[in-house]
Amino acid sequence: MFSENYWRRQRFKLLYVLFISFGMPALLIGFFALYLAIYEPNRLFRDRPPEAQKAVDPLESPTFFIRQDALSKLASGPVDRSRRDIVDKVKPLIKDSNFQIQDTAIDVLGKWGSPEDAAALRELAQDRFSVFVRPQICAALSKIGGDASCEALVDILGMGDTEREHAQNALAQCGPVAEDVLLRRGESADPALKRVICLALEQLGTEKCISFLTTAADDTDMGVSTAAKQALAKIAR
Repeated sequence: MFSENYWRRQRFKLLYVLFISFGMPALLIGFFALYLAIYEPNRLFRDRPPEAQKAVDPLESPTFFIRQDALSKLASGPVDRSRRDIVDKVKPLIKDSNFQIQDTAIDVLGKWGSPEDAAALRELAQDRFSVFVRPQICAALSKIGGDASCEALVDILGMGDTEREHAQNALAQCGPVAEDVLLRRGESADPALKRVICLALEQLGTEKCISFLTTAADDTDMGVSTAAKQALAKIAR
């Protein structure tokens, strides 16, 4: 049997070990925090960088996962279109060789970009290897809006049947400016583009559109004339 003094010494040893293991580090951390609060408060209480700033820094990383994570934060976070430093780093990524990076970058540019950035998306859409990302480009242009975006969407309108559907839907979201651009381009467009412009004007159905389509119904090009008549018939329903 062990004496009472033995158990008292054992408890003392246990408390000593616990203090050295946990109490001493906590005491040191507390003293360090107190020192910072008194002598260097800027280091202790400095503002944390916003999510957008934490995302923009790694956009140029050579590592795919870091770039994708940064873009995902920008895509899901609050938008500030005045942050040109972010847009300038995102624009090169719309041509990234990785399709996932490219898709996300196009989406981010649509959310963060301004009308002046529509030119970059328009150039990308004209690349023959961009056939699979043109739907994303249309969605991004509809978010940016403005005359330049609508001009780019009219270009995409004439690139194929799949592109036409996405471009028409995007133009419908751009408001009155889309109608003005379609009518202006329709006056000087070649017959192939004029045909798809007639089909796009069908979705708008305004008096200006009907006037244009009525004139186009008498076009010397049979394809334009047929498209205009079909559009007028659907508007009349």
